[in-house]
Amino acid sequence: MGMTLREVYFKSIEAKLQHLVNSIKVNGRLNLLDGHLFAEPFFAQFLNILYHYHLKDTNRTKSNYAAIDLVDEVGKVAIQVTSQITRSKIQKTLLKSNLAAMSEYRVQFVVITEDATNLSRKPYQNPSEVQFSEKTDIIDMTRLLADCRDTNIDILLQLKILCDKELGADEPPRYETSLLVEVVKLVAKMQVSPATGIKIPYSFDIQEKIDFNELKPIQDNTIEPLQLYNPELDQIYESFALEGTSPAIIFQKLVSVYQNQRMRNPDKNPAVVFLDMVNDLMTYIDRSANMDFSLSMEQKEYFCRVILVDAFIRCKIFENPEGYQYDTTN
Repeated sequence: MGMTLREVYFKSIEAKLQHLVNSIKVNGRLNLLDGHLFAEPFFAQFLNILYHYHLKDTNRTKSNYAAIDLVDEVGKVAIQVTSQITRSKIQKTLLKSNLAAMSEYRVQFVVITEDATNLSRKPYQNPSEVQFSEKTDIIDMTRLLADCRDTNIDILLQLKILCDKELGADEPPRYETSLLVEVVKLVAKMQVSPATGIKIPYSFDIQEKIDFNELKPIQDNTIEPLQLYNPELDQIYESFALEGTSPAIIFQKLVSVYQNQRMRNPDKNPAVVFLDMVNDLMTYIDRSANMDFSLSMEQKEYFCRVILVDAFIRCKIFENPEGYQYDTTN
């Protein structure tokens, strides 16, 4: 079974937050100390989604919130975003005289680091008596991720979309829709069993091509069992033809994948070439706009092997011994 949508969304958010932490950490070492300033609007949106806050940048409010970066005047939450991981930074803020007028607010600190546990173990003076607990109101990235993990999946998706927009999408660029993706999805629905009238060459002809291309290492566990899909693939390709799409378009893509492997690595072992083609095909369909999360990685790999084995026995990929032919109109 592949990753659930929750895991996909979570891992994407985790990678983005980690990248943000690393970036601000490096900038700090280079004395580029304004990195966290650019992060403030991001965290305002992030926390608004995750905790249902109504945070606004204090620079846009009429009131004076010294040392406070974000404020929720509805829920009475005041937040400072900082990349300085020190007790003195938090203590200095709590000692600000203006906090005396914010006694009804909860003051929280978003510390841009993986782990700020050490800060939550130290005592703090709170002369303004604002609502603050070092145990719960010092929020690091580990805490944010733990809360993301447990939140509603719809909220998790909103957070992923925000991270993609603000911090850059982690997915490779997607191509247009792919006919091969549709083939994979249709093959996934097939129930395959040994069939009569199977439209493949006589077994000794297949063996001749296997031997000629030195593909014996993948014969028993890949070529022989997966050739049973040939009749079903015939039906799929015939349905494409009836709808006005020539299967030759699909075969040409498979030929291209084979040619690219051969030209890039002319001396590579043929069995390894086949396995690398499987990976190339998986990458291609994953980047297609019509590929979704309905199939696991293992299923996609299996069905890509099915398609390539079928192309092999149709004489679309790998070399043919002299006189070797496959009787098909496709």
